[in-house]
This record gives sequence, C-alpha cells and structure tokens, in this order.
Amino acid sequence: MEALRRKLAVGLTYQQYRRELEGVRGAYEAIPAKRVQLGCLLAAGGAGERALNRYIVAANAWGECLATASCEIETVEPRLRRQWDRASDLLSSAQAGL
Repeated sequence: MEALRRKLAVGLTYQQYRRELEGVRGAYEAIPAKRVQLGCLLAAGGAGERALNRYIVAANAWGECLATASCEIETVEPRLRRQWDRASDLLSSAQAGL
C-alpha cells in the first residue's frame, strides 16, 4: 500500500490504479493470518485492512463514474481524494503499530 500511496501522489490512470490495487489485494490475501501474532494484528492489522478498504471504495467510485456517460471525473475526484486521504492516514497508523 505504501507504493500505491506514493504512486497516487504523482498520478495514476484508472487502469494503473486498478493494477496496483490488485497487487495490494494479492499481497493481502497471501498473508497467513492464522500465523500472525495477535499483538501485530491489533497494532497494525485493523488499520491496514481499513486502509485497503478505503482504496477499494475509491476504485469502485472511480469505476462507476467512468461507466456513467454523464459523470465528469471532476465530480467524483473530491470523493476519491477523501478516500485516499483517509486510507493514507490509516496506513500511517498501521505502520506506526509495527
């Protein structure tokens, strides 16, 4: 997610964003959750998962806009930025918990 956050800062197309997000989701799914220490889950896992969810919400909103002929990207951009900002804050919290 840190790489995704850095790439968002310089700009991504929707397709690039989706590819990056799929990579993050793949890494998330590969985490052997049953083997992760409870302290780590409590300190970083929840915030990390909520950050991922925010990035997914943003992807869905962006995709819905692109699929709607009348949607202007400028109308959905504030929502995307709010989701990305919140995801960034949650990611920072998760990193602090490590």
